Amino acid sequence: MKLRAGARRDLLGISSRSVNVDSGQPKQAEFQLQFSVSCVEFYYYDLITSLTPDLQKYLDEHPAQQSQGNSVAVNIPVKAGQLVGKIGGQTLDWAVWDFNKTLTGYVVPEHYQDDFPRIHLVSPFDNMTDEPKQALLPKLARGAPPVEGKVDYDIDGKLIGGWFLEGSGSYGGHIKATAATGRGTWLLSLIIMTRLLWAYRLAHTARARKPSLPYRAMRLTPRPLA
Repeated sequence: MKLRAGARRDLLGISSRSVNVDSGQPKQAEFQLQFSVSCVEFYYYDLITSLTPDLQKYLDEHPAQQSQGNSVAVNIPVKAGQLVGKIGGQTLDWAVWDFNKTLTGYVVPEHYQDDFPRIHLVSPFDNMTDEPKQALLPKLARGAPPVEGKVDYDIDGKLIGGWFLEGSGSYGGHIKATAATGRGTWLLSLIIMTRLLWAYRLAHTARARKPSLPYRAMRLTPRPLA
């Protein structure tokens, strides 16, 4: 599937990743692109399977300094709809930040201070024109609003929301451990949320990966989508 720039402005960074974040084993490279829309609005595409030749050359001209991948800072003007790469065989990771807006659903936002843009995530559909919006919305599996999902499920005093293993360093612990090992550190955290297509999958997967975890995952009956 062809991947195109979402707005007219600048491409700021090109990154590659050549290890499996679950196993740490080498794999075919995938790519991330970081864009600015204004001084306070940014977005990225991740898990891209190939770049256009004019973008790939920037990585080729700057050999990787780390075995797990490479990252190059650039400042390249792009046009809305400009072809930047392709994706196939996996989903696209796509996020938009607006630093004039702050999520209100994190009970302890300081847990995410090592990834501070996370608390400024906004819906990619907020400022999208009708044509691409109407093309993309039917492809979403979720039917309950917000159809694009959300990340801040915390409610003070309730089980729902994001949890970190005590002593893990919260979200910063994820970043440091992943940088050191090249592997994702999913077992340092757990998120409990509602109104998913399959609400039991995350807990069931966590239990399957490490049977010695100090909790049991049960197969739950998903709540019907609205």
